[in-house]
Amino acid sequence: MVKKMSLIIVLILILGSASWAANKMVATSDANKVALNLSADEPLGGVVVALKFAEPGTNVICTKADFSGGMADYIADDGQSGAKFTIIDNEKKTVLAVAIPFTAKAIPQGEGTFLNLEFKGEGKVKLEQTTISHQTGISLVNTKAQELKFDFNPIELTAPKVQALPKDFSLAQ
Repeated sequence: MVKKMSLIIVLILILGSASWAANKMVATSDANKVALNLSADEPLGGVVVALKFAEPGTNVICTKADFSGGMADYIADDGQSGAKFTIIDNEKKTVLAVAIPFTAKAIPQGEGTFLNLEFKGEGKVKLEQTTISHQTGISLVNTKAQELKFDFNPIELTAPKVQALPKDFSLAQ
């Protein structure tokens, strides 16, 4: 059922695209996991993603945002050869992901997973571009440091229910 729903979501996202730009970021889901898949027609000098995943005040939280196994996995976050980090704000329901190779090779052209996200809680996860600090939406930058045009389709899924933490406690000695 979940795989069937994921396939339907992916097909809607692909077919619903208003333009067939060469650079795309497509979100695919499987249960409580979302993969942001990047398709780049040239090597990239950096990718920055600012997304909102739910409305503030809802019970949905992002438990993980990482680059493992993806196109930017090789970039070291040592401040000298590259910058790669994610910031999750579960109060504002946002995720900021940055991957910029400094001295390492550029993010290769082609297709692959860029970012992996995991969610828990009750309610819908709806990924959409937002502004975090001065970063708005998604930025793809070529190796000449020029912003590239891209196509992004939002995704909506229902996070699985998890058992709530107890609200009442008692201490005994």
